Amino acid sequence: MSTTLVVQSSFRRVPDWVARCLSSVRSWATECAYDYEHLGDELLDLAPGWVHDAAGDSLLPVTDVARLELLRRRLADGWSRVVWLDADVCVFAPSLVDVDIDADVAVCVERWVTGAPGGGLQAAACVNNAALSARSVDALLDATLARVRAGGVRGRSLGPDLLTPLHRASPFGEIVGVSVASPHVVRDVLGAWSLLVDSLPWPVGALNLCWSMAHHHDVLDRFVDRLLSGASPRTEPRPAPPRSAPTSG
Repeated sequence: MSTTLVVQSSFRRVPDWVARCLSSVRSWATECAYDYEHLGDELLDLAPGWVHDAAGDSLLPVTDVARLELLRRRLADGWSRVVWLDADVCVFAPSLVDVDIDADVAVCVERWVTGAPGGGLQAAACVNNAALSARSVDALLDATLARVRAGGVRGRSLGPDLLTPLHRASPFGEIVGVSVASPHVVRDVLGAWSLLVDSLPWPVGALNLCWSMAHHHDVLDRFVDRLLSGASPRTEPRPAPPRSAPTSG
């Protein structure tokens, strides 16, 4: 029996490109001999009612809390490590993705490629929870619920906006090979792809495609085609960052 469980959640009916992303994660999990679990809308029931009330019509904060509660429960069930990947994460180079990080919580390394003042592009360094690898989430769940209690929770409040300052103060582990494709990268304009891969400390093998940013589905279909066909640019392997990281609180 594997000691690592990979978990995901999605609506019952998803666009074809999301279905292909989910399939890519299942295939990667199988290749790594990890167990795999998929949940539907019932994931949302794991967030307390008061979190739903605090989030109002904003769904992302509810899912941010629910995924941590899911990880907490599965770890309590006896798994040594539980890995969360968003439904819109596409694994296109499985050998480059490594979730076996020596930290209680490891997060997704985000390089958000966006417009720069005066023209051109820039890559802003953040972390997010599109990918999480956890041996214990109690401290992070407590910090997340405290942020909900503070009020004004919307959109990214419990994702990059919370995790990035926490990471700067007391670093989480960082999952190797997983990052984020901003709208600029999905459209691949002005060298956005090159800026992304050049800004990362290792070659990228999986990308969160930011469904919530409202790309057209046909654009995302083409982008997933490109990733899974191997047509995306590759970078030469670079040394991975240190495998151990301080436990975050």
